[in-house]
Order: sequence, then C-alpha cells, then structure tokens
Amino acid sequence: MPDQCLAAIHLCRVRATRLNDDGTPMAGPNNVYVSDKPIQLGVTPVLEAGKDSTLTGGCDCIIATYRGFDKLKRFDFELDLGVLEPDLLELLLGSAIITASGENIGQWWSENAFDCSVAAQPNICLEGWQTGWEDDRQSVSHPFVRWIWPSTYWQIAAHTLQNDFTQPKITGFSRGNSAWGLGIFGDQPEAAGPLGGFFYDSQQPAAECGYQTHAIT
Repeated sequence: MPDQCLAAIHLCRVRATRLNDDGTPMAGPNNVYVSDKPIQLGVTPVLEAGKDSTLTGGCDCIIATYRGFDKLKRFDFELDLGVLEPDLLELLLGSAIITASGENIGQWWSENAFDCSVAAQPNICLEGWQTGWEDDRQSVSHPFVRWIWPSTYWQIAAHTLQNDFTQPKITGFSRGNSAWGLGIFGDQPEAAGPLGGFFYDSQQPAAECGYQTHAIT
C-alpha cells in the first residue's frame, strides 16, 4: 500500500494519562481522562538557536562565517476547554477535587507553590486526535491523526467570566520521556520518542465525563 499524505482538521479528543516518577504510565483508577470537548490546542516548538559566528578581517571583509543548526528543546502549549471538567483539571494541575454525594463537582486550586516537598504539577502524557482528511472527506484507511507528548506539565491560565460561555484555559510545557513506550494501551505502532510526535490512527478513544481506569497492556 503506498504512503499517504493527509490533511488534519478538528480536535476531537484529548487524553491525559498520569505518569509514575520514572515516566512510565500509571495503572489503576483515576489515572486516565478522555475529553471530547476541547476547543483548541496551541503547540509552539521551543528552539535553541544555532551558533552564528563570523570572522571579519582588518579591512572589514568577511573571512569565514558559520551558522549552527537550531535544536528542538521542548514544546509550549495552550489548551482551551469547552466545559469545566474537574477530573481532567485535577490530573493536569494536581488540584484538590471537591466531592458531594459521591460526585466530583469542583476543585480547590493547588497551593504546592508554598510546599517545596511536593512537585509543583503532576507529570502527564498528553495525546490528541484530529480527523485525517483526504480531498473532501475523512480518510478511509487512516481516519484519524494522533499526536502524543510523553511528558507534560500544566498550570492554570487567564480566562474570562463574562456574558458568554467560559472557556477554561491551561498552559503547559513538555519534557523528554523515553519511558512511555507503547503507552498504557499498547496501541502505538512503536515506542514513542522522548519528545513525542504524530502518526495516522484507525480509531480514537471513547470520552467520558470522569476518570477512566485501564490496566497497562
């Protein structure tokens, strides 16, 4: 089958998975959340500019010049959500869930900045699914495009309460993680690279308004 080059449109799912201290996915309850209500995910690569050197002679003529290669260090994120999802925000921010009658109904913002004995934010693998698009329709052979960042950290960002729908915003950044492997579902074509990447996918996960529990496969 020949290779395909698809367009990508929409942001239909995001999945957050809690990680152990060594970067491996954490099995058990309350460690996975899938949302089908994200608005958009802004992704900005952070680059270290290559060294730029010029040797100039005494008559102001260039003798030699060198330009080094730019290097990818990490990614910065802006995630806009369509609804308030307490469980997802707890996963990303490490905040405290408010529970009433067995239902998670809100959260208290984390005060970890005042306690240096605990991590400021949890270590989270973030994945996103777009629609794979070919010509004027969804691709039959590769209906989805899956993005993965094996290690990310998040914090609450500015958002507005007004005479319109509130869109919670959180910002984050990535780090390298070579321990994610095939992930908590084992459904990748190969082990993920430390900074993540993307690949064509055949399906996207089911979303729930609440935590999901999955064992590592």
